Amino acid sequence: MIITLGEKVLLTREKIDKISCSLYLFVLVFAPPLIPYPHLFLTIFSFLALATTYRGTAWRIVKKSGIYNWVMVMVLLVLYTVCVPLPVSMICGDIVNLSHYISVINRYGVLVVAVSVCATYLLCMAEKKRYSYDFLIECLINAGLIESCCSILAFLSPKIKSLFIFFMGRFSESYLYTNTWYITVRAYGFASTLVDVFGLGIGIIAGVCFFYGIIGKKRYIIESLIIAVATLLNSRTGVLVYAIAVALSIAYVVFKGNPKMVLTTFAAIGLLAVGALLVLEIMKTNEYTTGWVQAGVSSITNFLHGGKSQGDNDAMALLFRDDYWNYPPFPRILVGTGHSLYGANGYIHSDVGYVNELWLFGVFGCTLLYGSIAEMCIRLKKKTQISMFKYAAVFIMAAYFFFNIKGAALGYNPGAVAMFLIIFIGKWQTE
Repeated sequence: MIITLGEKVLLTREKIDKISCSLYLFVLVFAPPLIPYPHLFLTIFSFLALATTYRGTAWRIVKKSGIYNWVMVMVLLVLYTVCVPLPVSMICGDIVNLSHYISVINRYGVLVVAVSVCATYLLCMAEKKRYSYDFLIECLINAGLIESCCSILAFLSPKIKSLFIFFMGRFSESYLYTNTWYITVRAYGFASTLVDVFGLGIGIIAGVCFFYGIIGKKRYIIESLIIAVATLLNSRTGVLVYAIAVALSIAYVVFKGNPKMVLTTFAAIGLLAVGALLVLEIMKTNEYTTGWVQAGVSSITNFLHGGKSQGDNDAMALLFRDDYWNYPPFPRILVGTGHSLYGANGYIHSDVGYVNELWLFGVFGCTLLYGSIAEMCIRLKKKTQISMFKYAAVFIMAAYFFFNIKGAALGYNPGAVAMFLIIFIGKWQTE
């Protein structure tokens, strides 16, 4: 399909596909709550397409991309949890509130179903239309740009922010949008969540975009900064994920020893520095958000220098306080309890991903969980000859294991969805 105006071509079939795929990925990754559960409708649509249009290729794609192996690991983890830690918890009288178990099932179950179905659909579509990984990566970057534009518009226009908050409060994490501090200081954008896991997703997309610009089209370097603005406004942790991406990009080009690429990288860093200063200057128009960002920087600096807590709002002090790092007693730490510390009655809450997953799965289950993620990334790096995925494999592994200190990375959220999409695209292109 080609749209023309006289003799001038306005839109080619590929451009139309790129627009539709970018919007598809925007909904899949960020689940903007214009309606309840938009990712559910996307998953149903994708499943029907796989059952009809792509019925002949879907199974081969599932095997080739590594989706099958990932789903099998997650199923094995479910069976392990049901058969080992949960019966042990029953014997120990440690069954917590039902709503907690529902939230755990929702967190992992929705992730596996939505990502496996939708990723398979995307890869089938790309293969049928003979699009390479570049097409899908650029669509993912476009999805990040759409979300970042929403964040910037929300920052610049209180009316747009109020409209977004109305929908997010109605169809997503409603408890957050009754919090005056949160909607005054943060909440810039339009997604199912704008907290730390949002920052992980935006940080991963911005980081991949930065490296994509270093090795290819230079405009993506600027686009990476635009995308990173969304995490600066909403999740300070995502800024650190982006910093990891830039550091790994420097390491990659220095290791390659390509003078032109090294020059491009350091010029890009200079551009990012100038851009960051401009963004921070614009942010000063909102003293609350600026103060929150500055408090985060001060918290990290103070922590690295061994300083004492700066009060109840000191993020690093809160993260590393003793009760946040509370582990199950031996020997239950080995097998897990079948519940985490998120909203479990009778337990002190902890944000730390590793702590929550040790409670949920134990050492044995976490070995399977973390080992499978590391194996996917290491295997991708070893087998691919594509620079984009050699870099992405290392970056994703570093981002995941770093972020899991701050919070549980796995679940249906922008971080986990973006992470697995990139891995599956890489394995599909490589195998």
